[in-house]
Amino acid sequence: MKKTTKKPSKKIAQIFTPKSQQKDYTSVYIALLALVVIIVVFFLAYLSKMSKMPQMGQTSNLGGTQAVMSGQQTASIVILGDGQTMQNTANSNDSSSVLANKLLETQQTGVQSNMNMSENSGSVPANTRVKFKIDHFKKLALQPLEFDVLDPSGKAYTDKDLQNVNGQLMHFIVVSADLREFQHLHPTFENGKWKVLANLPTVGTYYSYVDITPVKGDHVVLRSSLIVQKETTDKINYPGLTPNLFAITKNYKAQLALSQALVLQQSVLAFDVSLNGKATALSTYLGAVGHVTIFRQGNVDSYTHIHPLSSSNATTGHAEFMTTFVKGGRYTAFAEFQIGKTVYTFPITFDISG
Repeated sequence: MKKTTKKPSKKIAQIFTPKSQQKDYTSVYIALLALVVIIVVFFLAYLSKMSKMPQMGQTSNLGGTQAVMSGQQTASIVILGDGQTMQNTANSNDSSSVLANKLLETQQTGVQSNMNMSENSGSVPANTRVKFKIDHFKKLALQPLEFDVLDPSGKAYTDKDLQNVNGQLMHFIVVSADLREFQHLHPTFENGKWKVLANLPTVGTYYSYVDITPVKGDHVVLRSSLIVQKETTDKINYPGLTPNLFAITKNYKAQLALSQALVLQQSVLAFDVSLNGKATALSTYLGAVGHVTIFRQGNVDSYTHIHPLSSSNATTGHAEFMTTFVKGGRYTAFAEFQIGKTVYTFPITFDISG
């Protein structure tokens, strides 16, 4: 007969396992199970949060426009004609903000990276590179300016040495120290000199900006001073904020809507030109719907010249421009639009937060 070996019963096993050790095993199992549950809950919550956040460099389709999201919300501000302010804060999946879409229209522009920009990149002191025949004037009048512009080696530029940009070899901006007088002129090269007529109607300092792109070399803006009777040495009375952000010149009105008015944000300046409340068609001026030159009050080297975006519409008098403000402060912009055969300038002053 085969001997059968009986397994010890549970009761016998329990006899050989101390009760205190049984309780210790049970506590360990419960603790481990609780820890696993906590880890799983936190992991699921983390995945849920990450799936809702736009990642750095992620592209998102806003109203058909490919936009690079920074991981933050996009805020657009519109200054309305009646003085009220409308603010719209949009997430990456909010397609209702028209201005936010336009603001993020970066693929249409060659805007320089914010990290590579500095405020003084707008213009540099000319020093000896711009030599006026006369730079101090006794009378308040239209002044005939005659001058040389030299390259870094000291050689004078001729009309053969400069590229044609927007239909001109040289853009010559003259602005009074208090930013209340502005002219956009185009000197011609005659008898070995650059010549132009400039109106200097008030006493004090004017700043001239020679804006050129050499055939051999990089684009540069050279700043010089022109003095009428005496230099401006007293505290400068700059223009104050423009009420409701609109300017009127010869009955024409230019209304500015400024979106994303923050430092190191790509800002859109949208202008609508009208006459007696009706949209006014814009003519082509220097190869574009319009031009805008911007100065930061208190820094003579803060010079920005921008051209319109493709979203502008000359027929309806609508022009949009994009730029990046690298410092906070008060800015004065001079928007130039041609209506018929006449060019009108609209000065508007606004603040940039930063």
